[in-house]
Amino acid sequence: MRGTTLDSMSNFLLSVLVGGLVLLGAAGLANGDPVEDTAIVLDAEAGLSKRTAALERLWAAGGVGGMGEEGGAGAGVRATLKNLIWKSSAPSPLRQNALAKLLVDRTPAVEADTRNLLRLRLPTEAQWPVIDDICAAVRKRVEGDGGSEWKELTGSLVRSYARKVPVPPDADRPERGALLALYPGKTIEEIAFQVYLKPEGEMVGLLEGQMAELLHKQRLAAWELLGRLDADGAQRAAMLETAATDDPALVPIRKAATELKVVPVTGSELAWVTGLLDTKDAGADAYWSEASAAVQRLGPDQLKGVGGVLQLRNVEAVRWAAKNQPEWLVRNRSQLLAEFGERLQGRRKWRKTADMGDSGRLSKETLEDWQNQMSWGDLLTVLVVDEALKDAGVLKSLFKQAGADRADTSSEYGGGLWSVDTVPGAPAAPKWGVKQAVDGAGAGGFVAHGYTPRPGQRVNDRTFVAPEEMFTAEGAGGRALAHYHFHVQSISNSDYAGPGVGDLEYAATHGRTCVVFTSVREGVLNADYYQRNGAMIDLGEFREGSKEDR
Repeated sequence: MRGTTLDSMSNFLLSVLVGGLVLLGAAGLANGDPVEDTAIVLDAEAGLSKRTAALERLWAAGGVGGMGEEGGAGAGVRATLKNLIWKSSAPSPLRQNALAKLLVDRTPAVEADTRNLLRLRLPTEAQWPVIDDICAAVRKRVEGDGGSEWKELTGSLVRSYARKVPVPPDADRPERGALLALYPGKTIEEIAFQVYLKPEGEMVGLLEGQMAELLHKQRLAAWELLGRLDADGAQRAAMLETAATDDPALVPIRKAATELKVVPVTGSELAWVTGLLDTKDAGADAYWSEASAAVQRLGPDQLKGVGGVLQLRNVEAVRWAAKNQPEWLVRNRSQLLAEFGERLQGRRKWRKTADMGDSGRLSKETLEDWQNQMSWGDLLTVLVVDEALKDAGVLKSLFKQAGADRADTSSEYGGGLWSVDTVPGAPAAPKWGVKQAVDGAGAGGFVAHGYTPRPGQRVNDRTFVAPEEMFTAEGAGGRALAHYHFHVQSISNSDYAGPGVGDLEYAATHGRTCVVFTSVREGVLNADYYQRNGAMIDLGEFREGSKEDR
């Protein structure tokens, strides 16, 4: 009996000891080591479950109720959560978890800090689950208590929405829902237009210390978004009618619409027009005057007719033709189409076959394929481009640049085509080695000026990233007739003779007239013209050292 009692007591003590150890282990798991758990949360090599568990331990130990206490445990947890929001490489569930915890603390100062974090992060956020959650938080705040202070995110929401993505469609974008919630009764176009006009105003919340560069990005993004939502400009035209006439933001747009008869569609085009007006280059005023005078000579069918309206990419071609081929400006669209068609006859052409799928089909690159999508201005522009490619100096420069590109396997090369009277410093003191025209000698000629890609922009041998210098070009960037790049990875590269998806996206984003030169055999480049709406025309072969034989 006595032995039985001792055995029972021993078992009881053992159970208490084991239970205590289990409880201690559980307590250790719950509390953890904040330093160690922080390291785990931020460790890209740790698995999602391990990082999530560490995040929950951090939150339980010092998150709830203490996040607003400066220097306290909660402040450290908050810093870790914010760090996760900035780590776009972290798994989206982990970052969503961090965001949800940040949104728990409604202390005014803390929530203001959260808004500022999201305002800075959203424009470049790439994970759709995180974007969805940010936008849902905006809607929840607005629907819950009015949330007027969340209007501070307006500019960031517009910048995020302005990014073009294949899915979801524009009508289903979460940024759209958040913006409409912030401004009930307004259309998304009205919201974006107002952000363009007043990127720092009452509508988006004036934030102390907000940089001018940030406001500029918001403004361009708003116009970029409008370019997509209001592709034909009809809604912008209506809003321009009621906007204040003295608003500085509308000066370049109204000046372009009145004097050049064009409205910049994308943010890049808006910067293009602004650059033409703001440049310090000696020939800026003269260029604008010449271009404006040339455009004013055009009739209604040339400005708006079959194929579309006059675009900013067409203006330089109109200016050049007025000085060098004035008879083209009195021809109608059918006459220009006929002349261009005659030029293309007999030229050897190369249809792109790469990246066309398994169907064996060829890319559409003929005039017949695209003539209904080519406006009067587009036909004039491609004719002037064709004239530029007759210039012996242009061909010599292009083949030299193509050789340098082929030797450099880190990137594709590119540049711009300029008329000699539009390069930096022209006409008084033209740069880039262009000789000043004397008594008409050299007038009407062209220059192919190339740009070496920057080290940070060298993606691979089949990707062209245009350096900023192409757009500014010492003040003459907006005066280029066209942008070009090369597909010359090998001597015989005809499978890639034409623009790729990224190239067409470039033309759509920047609104530029574009040409891609492809090496098809020794000493021969094939040229393909392309533009924003996807139209692409094979211009045929161009031989090194010859401007006639194609």
